[in-house]
Amino acid sequence: SGTYNVGGLVGNSTNTSNFTSASASGNVSGSAQSIGGLIGAYSNGTLTTVSSTGLVSGTYNVGGLVGYNDVGLTLVGGTSTGHVTGSSYYVGGLIGQSYRGETMIKNAYATGNVKGTYGVGGLLGYSDTNNYGNTKTILNSYAQGTVEGTTTGESYVGGLVGGTSW
Repeated sequence: SGTYNVGGLVGNSTNTSNFTSASASGNVSGSAQSIGGLIGAYSNGTLTTVSSTGLVSGTYNVGGLVGYNDVGLTLVGGTSTGHVTGSSYYVGGLIGQSYRGETMIKNAYATGNVKGTYGVGGLLGYSDTNNYGNTKTILNSYAQGTVEGTTTGESYVGGLVGGTSW
């Protein structure tokens, strides 16, 4: 547990970092942002055959695998099986927020329940392209579990992706 940039394996991964066959088990909690079951804050790179189990909780940018991705991500074979809860926004079963850069999610799944205020998704809470025209791609992936957004009005809640913006 901690305040921000908290992960089951790595709290903050800056620059380009690649992880293969990495896993984390156990509960992960933070009192602020960028909380992930495997990695709290992830700059960019490739995650291959990675997994997390256990409950993940935080305020915003909370994900079963990665809380916050800044510049781009390729995720191939990622799984998260724990429940994910954020007391605020951008909460996802795998990734809380993917901000900018190319994002590819392939052969991945999340099976836990996901709850937040808005920008809540079974796989990906919220994705921005930040006006750079970046591509966000999800292939052969699924989410299984209850997805709940607690705000009223435009809540951006989805079984797979909570919301996207360009």
